[in-house]
Amino acid sequence: MYNDLVNKTTDKEMQEVFLDWRTNRDCLNMTSMKIFTALVEDGNFYQALEHHKHIVESDVQPMVVVHTYVIEAYLKFGKTKGALEAYWGMLAAGVAPNAYTYTVFIKGLTADPNFLGDAKKCLLE
Repeated sequence: MYNDLVNKTTDKEMQEVFLDWRTNRDCLNMTSMKIFTALVEDGNFYQALEHHKHIVESDVQPMVVVHTYVIEAYLKFGKTKGALEAYWGMLAAGVAPNAYTYTVFIKGLTADPNFLGDAKKCLLE
């Protein structure tokens, strides 16, 4: 997936972020823990449990974590269109967003007035 992320984007800033993941595994681990904590705090205990179970059983981060991290990275740099494309890629890959993904994504979309319609669609999902 890292190669796809690096090769599919022409945005140099995002390529650097994605390349950094190869050497800094803590990025995904911190995001995973942030997702787990937020799910528990929001009352989505069963989603959090599935998240944790996947990591324990496979020693691999769930794909929802990777995709959410990509979306967050785009939003962090104010690249809302890139975040939207990453979200569509997530859905196309058959990865179901969790409550945390929706929260981050919708919040990011509403920060840009050009994407309010997209935020409304996601909220209705």
